[in-house]
Amino acid sequence: RPSDESKVVVNVPLYKDEQSIQCDGGRHAMGWDSPRTMDLSQYPNQSLPLQNVNPEGKLQPVEDMVDLPFLHEAAILYNLKARHVTCQPYTRTGDIVIAVNPYQWFSDLYTIQKRI
Repeated sequence: RPSDESKVVVNVPLYKDEQSIQCDGGRHAMGWDSPRTMDLSQYPNQSLPLQNVNPEGKLQPVEDMVDLPFLHEAAILYNLKARHVTCQPYTRTGDIVIAVNPYQWFSDLYTIQKRI
């Protein structure tokens, strides 16, 4: 940590393209950008946004985004992307259903038994 308490050094992973970005701590990154010093005084509560991780430190998608411990734009977008990649186009926030167009038909989601 730099000597100024309002600054912190962060490392940013580099990925091939936007589709390759994963929340994996950089394990699948092509490399790392030069360390950057961030001025925490520009962030609310002088801290970087918190991530929703399990005890092993991995980001976990949830079915109901009300269950996210830290609700912010990045957490919502990650949750929607993670569920979309695993062919789960529907999620919710309380009573509100959120659907991401999967551009494909999911036979197991739209069976007669599930419609009844």
